[in-house]
Amino acid sequence: MVPIKDAPGHIERMLTRDGHDTDFVRQALTAFGSASEGKEIEVSRNVSAINWPTHKVELDLSSSVPLSELLLVKIAYEFLALMSGSALCNDTLQLNEIRHVLRCNKRESDAFQIERLFAPQYAPFHGLCFEENDPYVKIQIRLFGKLAYRVHFRRLGFNGPKIVYTHNLKSREEDVREYGAEPHKSQRG
Repeated sequence: MVPIKDAPGHIERMLTRDGHDTDFVRQALTAFGSASEGKEIEVSRNVSAINWPTHKVELDLSSSVPLSELLLVKIAYEFLALMSGSALCNDTLQLNEIRHVLRCNKRESDAFQIERLFAPQYAPFHGLCFEENDPYVKIQIRLFGKLAYRVHFRRLGFNGPKIVYTHNLKSREEDVREYGAEPHKSQRG
């Protein structure tokens, strides 16, 4: 999928790579250029194309469909696992309850509560944060800077540092730190 202005170049490269001569490529590009919007055309035996009317692809984050609460619980639980190590594997009633919720795809449970939050504008990062243990564990999940969810684990306590993890979507840098500590960054390729 490429912007419509870049499509002819991509089609030409694919056809040339497949061994088609200049005349064939020219005819295929003419056929693509005259194709109706939204209609798929076969430009060769191996290449089909659709002239979609879209010039720019963007995420639509305005949807009223919320993220799955179980997905949010799973993300928060995995973040706790990273912070606590093997302690999250303990055989306790509270941990077993969360594991049961996740294993059985149980959407209704008073073991957790999801609170939806909003920032004023989007920003190019995702983040996770162990907010506090008052009176129970709260993990914040932030997506695109603006969409945020606080997962309340109503019967879990965690005795550890308050950790913040962010992933900058533009620079691909990751930042892991305790509240108030200097950032420790790594970069992914």
